Amino acid sequence: MTFNEWIIDRITGVLRDKGDTLVDALKEELIRQDKKATGNLIDSIEFDVNGTTMTISMADYARWVDEGRSPNSKFPPVNAIRDWVRTKGLTLDNSSASLDTQQNQLSYLIGRKIARDGIPATNFIDKALKPSVLLELEVHIVQDIERNIDDWFLSDV
Repeated sequence: MTFNEWIIDRITGVLRDKGDTLVDALKEELIRQDKKATGNLIDSIEFDVNGTTMTISMADYARWVDEGRSPNSKFPPVNAIRDWVRTKGLTLDNSSASLDTQQNQLSYLIGRKIARDGIPATNFIDKALKPSVLLELEVHIVQDIERNIDDWFLSDV
């Protein structure tokens, strides 16, 4: 094994060890901000390591939760809002309409308000993966290499 291959192995190992920590930080930030309606976004967060690259993935709508939506933007997907309304068990007050009709109407009204007024950004990604967390990851990589460098030299002798 070359020295470069050994370094890549060490980095890959640390990334695999610390990936759960980064994923947990993202999940905890969403929970801290009370962004757990269905739990789908939280459950969707995962990581993969390929060589020296870690990829964190999550549900597509995480973008809107993180960055928010600008006022006067296009209408959000009503089906997603309807699922959220049903999960929350929301209904219209003093309505004689069926539950399904109430939730459809409420979904439309919420969507219209989001399109008109936008929704604020949570910035949960930046808050969870702040520079100190990423610096700590770098420190773990360097410390792992420092602790194990003798093994590489001794194995090549």
